[in-house]
Amino acid sequence: MPTRKPSPTPPPATRPRVRRGSEADADRLRDELLSAALALFMASGLEAVTMRAVATQVGVSAMTPYRYFEDKGHLLRGIWQYVLSAAWQQMLAASRGVTDARERIRAQVDAFIDYWEANPQHYRLVYMTEQTTRRDEQGKLAALPIYTSVLEASLDASRALAAQIGGDPAHAKLASDIRFMMVSGYLHARLVNRRYPWTSVDVLRPAFVELLLEAMTSCLRNGPQQPPVAAKKRAKAKAPARA
Repeated sequence: MPTRKPSPTPPPATRPRVRRGSEADADRLRDELLSAALALFMASGLEAVTMRAVATQVGVSAMTPYRYFEDKGHLLRGIWQYVLSAAWQQMLAASRGVTDARERIRAQVDAFIDYWEANPQHYRLVYMTEQTTRRDEQGKLAALPIYTSVLEASLDASRALAAQIGGDPAHAKLASDIRFMMVSGYLHARLVNRRYPWTSVDVLRPAFVELLLEAMTSCLRNGPQQPPVAAKKRAKAKAPARA
């Protein structure tokens, strides 16, 4: 006699139903699905995150997640936005009401770094999984509204710093790029290279933030800088030829 497969676990009888036409109920269930997917990743890695496993965690039918996410790739992008939103909210809370441009950048960067250092698995999910390192997925990640919000906040802060120090706002994008590049490097070093005997984070992080502010200030005041040798070669090339 063939062995019968166990039936899927039915949703709990006490689970609130999603009322037809209720956006609040739909948003609540979508957040629950994302939270469950993140919990599965934290516990067992990306391979454990499947549509069926997420449904089981939440206590809904196997097809329910497909009402909110087309496939696993769409679900993963939802998790990335879910995690980035948490980092964004922490950054906003830390800089809310701060009018001094330098202090606002300091608060934003410190809060942003603090979130990822407190949640290293989230960092790996967003920046180091196979899906996020593929070129096609990187474009989709960059297209997320929350990602755009983070970039715009950084650019606005760079423009405000340029106005405060008498710098050139035309260099705000470059200063913002330097900020992201330095923060990305810091986080990758701290969260990936754990074998290195780093200085205490209470000392290292503030020192890094001040160095970042110095680099942004220099960029806004002086524009793109070239190595001395390259500058000399360019000046020589522009010099008029002697008769």
